[in-house]
Amino acid sequence: HLSHAVENVHWIRREDGGLACYLAGWAYLRKVDLGQHEQTVTVLLRDPATGAEHAFEATEKPASSYPPPRDDLWCDYRPGRFGVEVDLAALVAAGDASWEVWLRVEAAGLVAERPVTRLIRSGAAGHIPALTLGRGRSVIADWSYQQVLRLRSDSGGAALVRLALSDGVLSGTVAAADLARVGRVTLSAGRRVVEAR
Repeated sequence: HLSHAVENVHWIRREDGGLACYLAGWAYLRKVDLGQHEQTVTVLLRDPATGAEHAFEATEKPASSYPPPRDDLWCDYRPGRFGVEVDLAALVAAGDASWEVWLRVEAAGLVAERPVTRLIRSGAAGHIPALTLGRGRSVIADWSYQQVLRLRSDSGGAALVRLALSDGVLSGTVAAADLARVGRVTLSAGRRVVEAR
């Protein structure tokens, strides 16, 4: 069983112009004493539509925001910290795409994978701000409680202005600069989708 908790998610703009998403937290195999066994943590970006996968091996063990896990008193999980920069070049190049974030942990001859579903973000409650790329393009960390963390590239979002929510009705205006290229607006919340023209 692979246990995990991601404590830190933020964007990095590298000096060379590259973009990355930094992820840090805990990942370990239950009942494997990391005081006795080395482990490797790899963050995977998976495109559920195409099956494409990009792997990024964790190279850091950053300081933790929380005490180490104490699931099993006889196992030392303190070495289960990980930190990794996930290069976003493939995600941005794919245009409008959504990639699931998974973890792979290898230790004591065992390998386990699971999607990232647990975020614990001290000092950064609420949503993760989008990484804006200019010309309406952005990269979004899309996550809800007990759902798979997704990194989503949006290549042509239109700006909406004067948004208001009143009596369950959301209203707004498409910005004048985007009006000529917008034929309809689609809003989604969970499985519910509403279109407006």
